[in-house]
Amino acid sequence: MDSLAVEIKVNIFTALLDLSDLKSLILTSTSFYGAFIGTKRLIIQEVVRNGLDLELVREISALAQSLRIKTWSREAVLEILGTYFSTQPNIKTYDWDVSTALDIYRIHTLAADFSADFASTALAKECITNQDGDSGPAPSTSELRRFERNFWKFELYCNLFRVRTPNHAPSKQDRFSPEEQKLIFFDHFAAYENEQLGCVHDYLWDQISRAFDDVAAHDVLWGAEWSIDWTDDYATGDASWKESLLSQGLARIKMMGNARTYEARYHLVQGQTPCPDFDDEFLVEGLSSEVMDGNDYAEELNDMTLEQARESSKTPLFPEPDDGPIVAWKWAYGNWYANCYFFSKNWFMRQRAYVMWDMDRLAFWGLFKSHRADFSELFDYAYEASSVAIEEARKSWEARSEIYVNGGRGWWSPNDLSRIEWPAGLKKRALLRLEAIPGCQTASNCC
Repeated sequence: MDSLAVEIKVNIFTALLDLSDLKSLILTSTSFYGAFIGTKRLIIQEVVRNGLDLELVREISALAQSLRIKTWSREAVLEILGTYFSTQPNIKTYDWDVSTALDIYRIHTLAADFSADFASTALAKECITNQDGDSGPAPSTSELRRFERNFWKFELYCNLFRVRTPNHAPSKQDRFSPEEQKLIFFDHFAAYENEQLGCVHDYLWDQISRAFDDVAAHDVLWGAEWSIDWTDDYATGDASWKESLLSQGLARIKMMGNARTYEARYHLVQGQTPCPDFDDEFLVEGLSSEVMDGNDYAEELNDMTLEQARESSKTPLFPEPDDGPIVAWKWAYGNWYANCYFFSKNWFMRQRAYVMWDMDRLAFWGLFKSHRADFSELFDYAYEASSVAIEEARKSWEARSEIYVNGGRGWWSPNDLSRIEWPAGLKKRALLRLEAIPGCQTASNCC
């Protein structure tokens, strides 16, 4: 193949569908490498066009820009968002390099995998009102695109707004507050678009919860020094610890979701210092900072027609040919006003990705035959269950505090202290002091 004309080699390059294939072909021979170097920009553009959904070009281009930020600054973020919200980008106008393109492909794979899993998980759950559990056909192209767009959007949000160093730089005065995030980011989307991002947030929260909760429930230091809550999720607790983990992006979240041992989970969720990182100004705060438009005399969504609700809400950034998302959002927030989103009371529907589906599927479920108020008990039940969990957590913090002050560190369980690490010569004396800990009545069941 080395004898092929350069033009033919370029044609072979531009027919590829995947950047991993591009990388392999570049390394085939010096002649292919030379053909690539001579037309690098064109080749990368075409392979990116071939392998990605160009309906998502706005997210792809903005994310590519965010990956090339060398030094974070408010000005850099505002420049990227200015382009993101004001123009319809063209992949051909972007100056691609191999490193950025490979990063984009990795995110593409993650977004596609998460989208398929979230859609499958949401459809596997009891479908709200359809008693026989039939969720209908497999997700349509338009439905999956909504999922993927919001995973891309989540990754973009991470790159622009997360804390970027162990020292929590950018500094507090430089970082965008939740109120500023509302103005420069969330206000550019319709309410149902922000609710879609909220669905992705809640799904990813569940993805990291197994790893985080395992460490929070068992690590002596986490329980003794910081009383880190793991009682989840929508009704109780301080979200800042998990928000910090979410801010690390899709790749890290995937690793946390796949971790199967305590040691692997601890390595992934522990911060740069003994105290795990927390972030009280990330996505949950940004989404929750919405101030309801209107006042006590404003018209509720239940009293509006669909067109009136559409006119009262912000214009969607992405034109939506299907009414499913906005109708589902209007139904869920019927007792409130336009531009409301991410209320905790709708966590149950967000688990089912209710604003991601086409109208045909929602109608098949019979969602709109019931009132939103019919599902209030689901949230109430979660709150009661969390209240019980909070009391169990409080007792564990007390027990781990006793272990901590006696020198113990490491993994703890109410009925098993065998994995705790003790300072030399202190184990026997410490265990005698700990006999009063609930679930550890004698030293023999702690060793």
